[in-house]
Amino acid sequence: METLRASDVCKVFFLWLGPSLLLLVSLSSCELECENPSLQVLRLQVFKAGGIEPDTLAFLDVRGTGALLAQPDSLLYTQADTLSIFSLPLSPFSDTSRFVFRRLLAGGDTLTYRLGLIYERRTFVERPDCGLQVSITDLRLLESDFFDTTLLSPDISNDTNQIHLRLVP
Repeated sequence: METLRASDVCKVFFLWLGPSLLLLVSLSSCELECENPSLQVLRLQVFKAGGIEPDTLAFLDVRGTGALLAQPDSLLYTQADTLSIFSLPLSPFSDTSRFVFRRLLAGGDTLTYRLGLIYERRTFVERPDCGLQVSITDLRLLESDFFDTTLLSPDISNDTNQIHLRLVP
């Protein structure tokens, strides 16, 4: 019968058990970030007539309407001639979101546009520590006062560069 020497025990520990324990400790401390479950962002881009060339407009403000999106303050503030692409939050609590845009015209007059969207919501729990999450799909136009409104992507994703709607005032 062969006996284990102290040097053999150290080799087994450092070659097999040590790295295994280190791997387990490092994996248990690795946490994935949770997505914000209440922030589903719609990205819009403004185009000139014809819908080919991007445009910049001066919107005075954009307000959400409806019970859960109604804001006493604007969702968006800009400086004149600086706005081409912007993001607006969709309500995770409702299947519709509506917005009112006030645009500044030359001479100081204002023009108001309305935009309404309808969509499907799916709630899920990806991981228990992240809580309830909402995914928004099947985005459709409900109403629009813009001259032309084109839906480019019906699903809201985490891609911050994805444009969902093209607007031509």
